Amino acid sequence: MKNHSGASIKSRIPAILCTLLLLTGCAKLIQPQLTEQMSDVSSGNYQLDNKHTALLFKVNHLGFSSFVGRFEEVSATLSYNPEQPELSSLRASANMASVNVNNETFENTLRNRFWLNTQKFPTAHYQTRSAKRTGANHLLFDGELTFLGVTKPLNLAVTINGAGMNRINGEYTLGVSATGTVIRSEHGLGLFTPAIGDDVTLEIHAEFIRNQ
Repeated sequence: MKNHSGASIKSRIPAILCTLLLLTGCAKLIQPQLTEQMSDVSSGNYQLDNKHTALLFKVNHLGFSSFVGRFEEVSATLSYNPEQPELSSLRASANMASVNVNNETFENTLRNRFWLNTQKFPTAHYQTRSAKRTGANHLLFDGELTFLGVTKPLNLAVTINGAGMNRINGEYTLGVSATGTVIRSEHGLGLFTPAIGDDVTLEIHAEFIRNQ
């Protein structure tokens, strides 16, 4: 019997190449034209796109590693003023029961009254008091975090990743990253400090959609 596999593969090469070229062309078509300059970002009110958002927290665990988790349910609104970025503002909240550490048993432990106490304090809230431009595409939000019923200052260092029309959904989208540090003992959560770090790093990666 003749082996036709080599000839069959050769005959399919043009079709495979055409498919790859087509996919490459499609990828270029959906790639948005982004601006990273804050002054070029469209002004207005923005709503958080929860499908493209990650709220992470990191805390030192006994010096061995950084323990990392996330909250799955987050909502936020952003008011952005490109001409006067210091007038921009952010309001956000997170469902504490949506904590995710990739271990259901430990997630239930974190929800109990010794840790997040989600039955008594189901939601954490953040609201800016002021904003300051710190670079070509950087802002510093001076705000307050209410967590476990205690309100304390929290600054967020924000990077404007880019803004432009999302060609997939037709929505004008603003992408940001932000970091901040929560001192958990200031909110009454001092359990196992300093063995487990008192400083909790927040890391936010988010997309906001401008309201029509």
